[in-house]
Amino acid sequence: MGLLKTDHPILTEKSKPRGPRLDSARIDLINSRGIWNSRDLVFENHCAFCSTTDAREVAMRSDGLSIYECEDCGLAYVDPRPTQEALARYYNEGYFSGEKDFFRGKDYCATRDESIADGLVTGYQEIVSNFVLREKKILDIGCASGSLLYSLKKHAPGELVGIDVSDYPISFGRERYNLDLRCTSLENARLPIAHFDLIMLIDVLEHVENLHGFLREMRRLLASGGSIFILTPNFASYEFAGKRWHCLHQDFEHLHYFSPESLRKISARAGFRLLKYWTWGLPFKISSYPRIFRYGLHRLMHPGIAMKNAYYSRRYRRFFSRNEMAGLILYAVLSAA
Repeated sequence: MGLLKTDHPILTEKSKPRGPRLDSARIDLINSRGIWNSRDLVFENHCAFCSTTDAREVAMRSDGLSIYECEDCGLAYVDPRPTQEALARYYNEGYFSGEKDFFRGKDYCATRDESIADGLVTGYQEIVSNFVLREKKILDIGCASGSLLYSLKKHAPGELVGIDVSDYPISFGRERYNLDLRCTSLENARLPIAHFDLIMLIDVLEHVENLHGFLREMRRLLASGGSIFILTPNFASYEFAGKRWHCLHQDFEHLHYFSPESLRKISARAGFRLLKYWTWGLPFKISSYPRIFRYGLHRLMHPGIAMKNAYYSRRYRRFFSRNEMAGLILYAVLSAA
């Protein structure tokens, strides 16, 4: 990627030939982690976007699956990856009710609902800071409960539409916010051509299985002069955080990781132009406290964890002041090319 210097030797190794199998040690490791069953994995052996087979293994996630970086477009992708059936089970088994890493211990819909009044719904501040919304037609892909769309209503948009493949958050949002929310995939939504002035992808692109089809359909839906807003994990921050990179230790349903450079290449090949991007957030995995106390007592009761977390926070702030690509989250704005 050429964005950050690194002292991680695995990043400079040539990729090794891959075959459609796992050795017994890796199988045992994957099964012992309890996230995936090794029988529910499928090898792609090529880039999920450009189909190039030249890639290098850059990391292994805590679930035992490897991340490769494409030598052509730069996309980082998981291989082997869970099958469609395994992913469907993962999302259906408490994904929005706090039983997964995603909003662990909290109900997503209720938590997002509480955040609306304070303007704290993910993506809200970035959206209202970068776009004029009045009378615009807005599509939120992966809208979940529709809390972001509801937050935008006060800016007088012309139309708000949300789609998501999960029934629970869609049902919650329809009843709570009276929005046009549809339980469907983008490919099956049959939305009108060249219709939307703004398409939002908040923590969505990293989940998409068919990137080609997904990007092609977005291009069909985007109105002349329209924009796409993307929020996704920033793969460039791995080079800074290394083995403590946040994305290696949770959110195991993610299939791809984008850096600014790979997003630029992929966008161009899909008929888009990357207008602007920026990053933010601590890329390190922060250690959890055994118990959480009020008034900061958790730091007093567990000083070792507190000191380690403080060290990584200071290290990140120093580095980020010199390199703005070190943030965990990548924000990007695309337009039609």
